[in-house]
Amino acid sequence: SLQLNIDEWHAECLPKDKANHVEKLEKQGQTVMFIGDGVNDALAIKKAKIGVALSVNTESETAGTAANVASERYKLFN
Repeated sequence: SLQLNIDEWHAECLPKDKANHVEKLEKQGQTVMFIGDGVNDALAIKKAKIGVALSVNTESETAGTAANVASERYKLFN
């Protein structure tokens, strides 16, 4: 996040908390980009102005359809 000059980021949140945080920031007038692996992220991805699902497969198909950007080839860990 420092290299990309990102002001704020959150990790290891519950799905409901992710979506609530996105909604809170957008109500404050912020533009939110939510990036997730697609597992338990569909609601937050859908609520964000820009939603990115990094690993779209049968388990995360809902996140892939909610996303502005989706990838089937991304691997979080090598």
